Amino acid sequence: MLKHVLDSFGAEIIIPLYATGCIQGWIFIGQRATGIPFEIADLEDLTGLADHISTTLEKALEYEETTLQKALAETLLHSIPFGIIACDENAIIRWFNSTAQEILQAGEESIIGQRAESLGSQIADLLRRGLTHQETHLSHTWTDPRTKLTLSAEMRSLMDEKNCVGAMIMLHDITGVKLLEEKEDQLERAAFWTDLAASMSHEIRNPLVAIKTFSQLLPERYEDPEFRADFSEQVTSEVDKLDHIIDKINGFANLPQPIFKPLGIRKPIEYAVTRVQSEFNHENLKIHLSADDSALQINGDTNSIEECIYHLLKNAAENLNNKEGSRINLIVKSRDPKNGLAKIFIIVTDNGSGIDPSIREKVFSPFSTIKARGLGLGLPIAKRVVIDHNGQMDIETSKGGTSITITLPALSAS
Repeated sequence: MLKHVLDSFGAEIIIPLYATGCIQGWIFIGQRATGIPFEIADLEDLTGLADHISTTLEKALEYEETTLQKALAETLLHSIPFGIIACDENAIIRWFNSTAQEILQAGEESIIGQRAESLGSQIADLLRRGLTHQETHLSHTWTDPRTKLTLSAEMRSLMDEKNCVGAMIMLHDITGVKLLEEKEDQLERAAFWTDLAASMSHEIRNPLVAIKTFSQLLPERYEDPEFRADFSEQVTSEVDKLDHIIDKINGFANLPQPIFKPLGIRKPIEYAVTRVQSEFNHENLKIHLSADDSALQINGDTNSIEECIYHLLKNAAENLNNKEGSRINLIVKSRDPKNGLAKIFIIVTDNGSGIDPSIREKVFSPFSTIKARGLGLGLPIAKRVVIDHNGQMDIETSKGGTSITITLPALSAS
């Protein structure tokens, strides 16, 4: 085959060109014009020439591949939906993508090579804090005074082993999201006040009806000492009810500011159990507390945790309504993995009939209740406490009962 190829090209020598680990081509060399055969030295020179050409070809192919990868990377970075800005260790802007250019409304020629301050004080501050090791990962949100856009930025230091070689910012235009959130907040506030008005109207009307009824009868039956005694007792009782409603509203609107410190979780939970047992004193209700022996603590506020668990237990006890076999299981357990954050789980489970479907989707909203009396503030207060403690609350309910799980970050035992 080789002889046939050589004859086809009128060549006497064929030399392969290797690059990137395989044959990329061939060099065909014809006979000398003088007719003198090639010698070994000539073949060595030609082999050296082929090696040089192969090396040059491999570099060219590698450059082509690198150029292609760079073009793809540039295209990718320019097409992602958030802005990217990068600076060197001297806070000189070295690169930013099309999205950042669009968000900042700046020209590339006026930014590349300029100091970070050319992009505004907020971005400059983030980048410089990353370069000076004040922060290696930082998030910030602000409204740009020039463009009136609401921007969210996440800064990361660029490290080469232990040396900082620059910093980058991922920039998002969240103006639309912010407007949507504000609109949703307005709708939620409107719904809040609507629910408040309806609940207050329902709760206040009953005491006022009683007071009005006694007041209308007072002129006719004023001389009746028994009526006057009933009038004094009933009116005082109904006024106390109104005062209690106002206290509950004020308590929900002005919850005490929590004071965080290392806290063993079991004590406030035990206090909450004692309060509920003392308050209800239901002969059919059993509250079973089970806690593991973990030494884990949380960074928490004693009174807030107690109130949270109290409201959950109270809500469960009210729903059980002292029916035969009423039971509330309260489980406290922890997980302290070798890799990852330690957590504490508080699980409150009852064997009631579950949450009514009509309020299931808004059980954590204030004033969502189907009870004849009450403002439905227990679960919202508990949820707020959990959020204040950087925790999470999940709820599962069915006709067989309800289970609420609280997950709190723990302080690992030293």
